[in-house]
Amino acid sequence: MIRARWIRSCSLTVACMALFLAYSTTSLGAQANGTGESGLQGISMNNASGYSPIPRTYSGTNAQAKPLAHKADERKTGSVLGRLAIVSAGALPFAVFYTDFAFDAGRFLVSGFDVQYAPWPFKNQYSAAVDTTERFIRLGVSAALSLAVGLVDLIVLSR
Repeated sequence: MIRARWIRSCSLTVACMALFLAYSTTSLGAQANGTGESGLQGISMNNASGYSPIPRTYSGTNAQAKPLAHKADERKTGSVLGRLAIVSAGALPFAVFYTDFAFDAGRFLVSGFDVQYAPWPFKNQYSAAVDTTERFIRLGVSAALSLAVGLVDLIVLSR
């Protein structure tokens, strides 16, 4: 049974490698020679046994440094706001998780350690349900926390 799985996985690996090499030699050859024809023209030979599917991308004599589109201190407002939005959106799931846990733990402490109000890892079908207003409060606190994380990132980035 194990041997059959091993043979299957090896044959699948070999088949994937063969498809990759077939695709890379035809598409890279067509790109390298500029004619649109598939083949091995334009692909460097870097071993004694034949052609390599890896194109030569670096030439020391023709390499020129490209100028940057803009300098680092000339950030645009859109990129700064985009970073703020991305960092805030990335922090939202973590903020929701920790906010829910904090609210559950607080409710558990206030209720005198009643089992119905146990925090998340200990909840079951008999736990007390959270009403809609508290869910919106939790979501608002989570959104505010994630926005605060984005603003802290913006402040640290501007220094």
